Amino acid sequence: MTSCKLRIKFVSFSLCLALLCHFLPAYATDAKPDAKPDTKPNTSIDKKTETPVTLDNKRPAVIALNDWASQRVLSWVVGRLLTEMKVPVVYQDIKVDDQWGAFRLGLLDVQVELWQGTNFKRYDQHILKGFIVNAGNHTATAREEWWYPSYVKPMCPGLPDWRALLKCSNVFATPDSAGRGVYYSGQWNTKGGIRVRALNLNFNIKRLEDDAALWQLLWQSMKQRKPIIMINWTPNWTDTRLIGEFVEFPPYDDLCVTYASWGLNKTLRYDCGNPISGWVKKIVSPRFEKNHPCAFRALKKVAFTTQMMSEAAALVITDKYTEQQAAIKWMEMFKTQWEEWVGEGC
Repeated sequence: MTSCKLRIKFVSFSLCLALLCHFLPAYATDAKPDAKPDTKPNTSIDKKTETPVTLDNKRPAVIALNDWASQRVLSWVVGRLLTEMKVPVVYQDIKVDDQWGAFRLGLLDVQVELWQGTNFKRYDQHILKGFIVNAGNHTATAREEWWYPSYVKPMCPGLPDWRALLKCSNVFATPDSAGRGVYYSGQWNTKGGIRVRALNLNFNIKRLEDDAALWQLLWQSMKQRKPIIMINWTPNWTDTRLIGEFVEFPPYDDLCVTYASWGLNKTLRYDCGNPISGWVKKIVSPRFEKNHPCAFRALKKVAFTTQMMSEAAALVITDKYTEQQAAIKWMEMFKTQWEEWVGEGC
């Protein structure tokens, strides 16, 4: 989940863009406001592009760019595939929590990597109301959970069993945490605070801006051999480039997040871990399904494996490619697979 230097302020800009797109033909380019719009299609992935907005089937498909590496790289990949099928695309930086409102308002069209652990409730709600369309699951299954690098294990005897944290939370304390352990998370809603209370864990939660900040902190901690416990997920670059373990909380059950009476804590929900084999989906807007039926059928065939997703992240995080370079490299690595998905094109 790597950060991007160019961050578009979403709410006011997107609402204005929606109104302009609805009522009159408009052009959106990377040029300065007083520059003439470029009406020639640009299929390069080196910058965000749009084509003239006229008919709906000519309107660019808006692809969500979230704040972790694999999602961003694979979004650029899918954008290239859609371009191959003559679908114009534009990319929109947006937080996971904000993307749901954008789908409701018709401001997003494609999300290539939706994870069950942090999205299942909103996914169900938006499917039920017809705001999104399921474009199928990836082959990879996902897990999002508390995690630590392998050298930390001897510092907290009993890990990976979560009950070890009841006795060694002070190991993860910082000078400003008043003796409480610190668990590092991102901006994603993983219900960490509720779980801390439900399982009576003596931890504070510190949310970092994005995955780049998480990895920087991890590298610093590893260099100094300092204890750290943080959010991590699989598939991710750590699957193949680093040794660590997830904390094993009480097994996930749908009842755990629905009924407080279920589980160890009889008054609070979320006294369990996250799903260990959760789904990873693609979703699109109803407009995309309607206006680009051929591309939609191809997108349904796209099925990222654990290796594909892990490598997408590793190309950026450890191999230091830019997102766009990583997308091109990834397509070279998995050329046989994506050519099967696209077939003869549209």
